[in-house]
Amino acid sequence: MGKTYNCGYPVTSEPLPNGTEQVFVIGTDRAVWTNWSLPDGTWYGWESMGGVARSGISIWT
Repeated sequence: MGKTYNCGYPVTSEPLPNGTEQVFVIGTDRAVWTNWSLPDGTWYGWESMGGVARSGISIWT
């Protein structure tokens, strides 16, 4: 994914219905960041979801 994030929580990922993957991480700015793979295997690029995380990330489906 090309970047290093220095935070106390691991990367959380979720497979998407089209076979790609979306990942989430808490950045050093404490915001939640997301990135997702494209069908050709490349990655879209990190986007901040904003906010201030107070704990790890959980994905509920």
